[in-house]
Amino acid sequence: DLPTSPHISPYLVYSREAEHAAARCGAHTPRLVTMLLGGNDLCNVCSDGGDVSADEYAAKMRPAFETLAAVPRLVVNVPLHADYTQLAGVDWGFFGNLYCDVLLALVCPCMGNWASDLAVARQRVGEYNGKLVELVAEFNGDAHASTRGQGTTFIVQPFAQHTVFSATHLVSDDCFHPSAAGQELLARGLWNNLLQPAGEKASSVEEGEALLCPTADAALS
Repeated sequence: DLPTSPHISPYLVYSREAEHAAARCGAHTPRLVTMLLGGNDLCNVCSDGGDVSADEYAAKMRPAFETLAAVPRLVVNVPLHADYTQLAGVDWGFFGNLYCDVLLALVCPCMGNWASDLAVARQRVGEYNGKLVELVAEFNGDAHASTRGQGTTFIVQPFAQHTVFSATHLVSDDCFHPSAAGQELLARGLWNNLLQPAGEKASSVEEGEALLCPTADAALS
């Protein structure tokens, strides 16, 4: 089902093991892929020479969409990016804030505690999300009907878009990645989005929010 080129996209590389695993799923089993890519590009949108525009982001994502669209019986989750600029608002205490300001300046400079950079980054997050919505609509549409695998569909999952994760226990000690509690929160949001119909999907999730339970006739959406 998957092409043999080892380099599908600047954002998507697969292994032979993944191809064999997909083959073992059987001829009629739907497969689920979640594709969240480009977050590291947002770390540099305020840097001279490091900025990846929304159009460039879409161009990088397109080969990944094209590759996955050709695989039959595939449900592709496309989560929208969260507002990563919230990282600048996490209050670690006086010394912790000094540490995180220095660390973010090194690993994700545009998400640090600098107002002008945050404004640029926040705008670009919205632009990236807009491109993802456009790509999903395009690859679900008639223009790709002849090349799209049978039963394959792309679904925008907006659970992270307005989720608040600026509490210290939701961010790991590297000041950048979600902690175990943060991962649990995002997983809860994705799970519930999967069971919410199009047009009724939540764009945020809170800790302790009830998990939705699938019914016997439920379909992923």
